[in-house]
Amino acid sequence: MKRILIVEDDDLSGELMREALSGRELEVMVVKTGAEALELAQRERYHLIVTDIRLPDSNGIELARRIRFHGCSTSSAIFAVSGMPLEDEEVRIFNELFTKPVSLAHFRDRVLRWLQPSNKEDRP
Repeated sequence: MKRILIVEDDDLSGELMREALSGRELEVMVVKTGAEALELAQRERYHLIVTDIRLPDSNGIELARRIRFHGCSTSSAIFAVSGMPLEDEEVRIFNELFTKPVSLAHFRDRVLRWLQPSNKEDRP
């Protein structure tokens, strides 16, 4: 079973992303803050972490840097969801970037494609 952590402070957005991935033998957890996500990433292994850029206690860019710096979930892909443009340096931290409003069908397809073992050679 593949494990996904979604970091999204908007209840509806988090629930929609979770529902888009339901029924696909995925364990999906949704948290609202960067602190919660970092704590979980330090304790648990996730195949994929999806983070909003604007969070109540931090931002998704800093969260991704901390996860990578601390070696949390080292084999995890990290996707970003943003309603604002990011600098090239910021984009490079992430494996994928989704711009709001996010097409849930596109989101689901990209997540499922990323989690397929045959696509590992295409990953950074």
